[in-house]
Amino acid sequence: MPREIAAYISWLRHFGEELPQPRRIGVEVTERLVYRARLDHGRTRAFFAIDRSALTLREVRQHLRWLEHSRRTLFAVVEGLPPEALLWGTPQRRGRRPGKGGGGWTIWHYLRHIASVEKWYVSQLWEGLPPLPRSDSPLQRLALTRSQVLEVLRHPRREDLARSTRSSGEMWTLRKVLRRLLYHERYHTRTIARAFC
Repeated sequence: MPREIAAYISWLRHFGEELPQPRRIGVEVTERLVYRARLDHGRTRAFFAIDRSALTLREVRQHLRWLEHSRRTLFAVVEGLPPEALLWGTPQRRGRRPGKGGGGWTIWHYLRHIASVEKWYVSQLWEGLPPLPRSDSPLQRLALTRSQVLEVLRHPRREDLARSTRSSGEMWTLRKVLRRLLYHERYHTRTIARAFC
């Protein structure tokens, strides 16, 4: 875990974030959550105590910067690949369907998935988001979705900073939405980089 934390700090510093590089990183368990369902392949339903705390506008701006860094990292991974690479697939595990923990997803699938889930996360707090224009291009879909997400998140109202709601069987706050947005895109960026680059 300390190695992953150090890598995360280095990644943020690469984009000019002013964070100290600690000499030593320790880990302390401050909370334990118990779930009876499997928590693999995106089923990360955790709602941490910190998720209950209201965000400040400064924290929202910081998270939006980090989302921009994450998107730049994703594009850096895929933009050097030839166009046909979008159809490259991960090996499918025997007896499993593509996308159900069995592999078999193409880069195209991963990019579309990132875009779709991004809008879904935001819709957990903001119902009735307008539909996006249709696009078969996953890169354009990512741009359209991110534009809508930023439109909603750039200027949150004071009540949005502390609002919580239950949706899709989970508790949601703005802090959780931002955490999940960042984690999800970084997770799949690493998946693409490991499998295809």
